[in-house]
Amino acid sequence: MDKAAEGGFSVDSKQWFTQATGRINQLKKVEDQIAEHIKQMTGELAAAASSSLLTIVVAGSALLAMIVLLAMAIGTVITTQVMAVSNIIIAVETNNDLTLRIDVSTSDELGNAAVCINKMFDTFQDAIKDIEHSSALLATSSEETSATTDSNLQNLHLQQDESQLVATAIEE
Repeated sequence: MDKAAEGGFSVDSKQWFTQATGRINQLKKVEDQIAEHIKQMTGELAAAASSSLLTIVVAGSALLAMIVLLAMAIGTVITTQVMAVSNIIIAVETNNDLTLRIDVSTSDELGNAAVCINKMFDTFQDAIKDIEHSSALLATSSEETSATTDSNLQNLHLQQDESQLVATAIEE
């Protein structure tokens, strides 16, 4: 630093300034080239990011639309099955017709429920047939008992008449 105050570096100041300016200008050119390269890379990356974002948005929208359509289709299938079960149950109740059956179109929980309801209708129908058969037997037995009672009543009247004749004959 002492020498800086004295000077005497044996370098011409104009030459030094020219060389320093040349080095600075070369550094500036390198800096400008690097800045241009960074700008170009940034533009390319921004374009790639925009393209990727657009692709993701389109794919996500398509996927969301497919999910919504699938949910609607599943909801429609379930609603159709539930309505079919409900309609048959209402028809059985309204018409007292245990011969109606639910069409089983799936093997899921609703299909299993439909199979069980159909089996329950079969059980009810068999029970009603058994009751009808028992009622028919009871009616037949009742008719036979009524016929026997009528016959016994006629025999009783006949015996009563004969007993009165015998009693009258004995009195005379």
